[in-house]
Amino acid sequence: MSGQSKRLTFVVTPEIGAQMKSMKKEMHFDRTQCEMIRELVAAGVRSCKAERRAESTERKNG
Repeated sequence: MSGQSKRLTFVVTPEIGAQMKSMKKEMHFDRTQCEMIRELVAAGVRSCKAERRAESTERKNG
């Protein structure tokens, strides 16, 4: 972990916890849970940015 990294704590609901456990078994079995969560957060950020770009384009094209 680089010197610029920040530790973050959040509460996971039972439903999300079950989904994460399943995902860890199926897709991230060879990585740590921390790596899986970082990848999920990064994917979410990319998705939000893409949605905003699409909304902006729609508004411009009217």
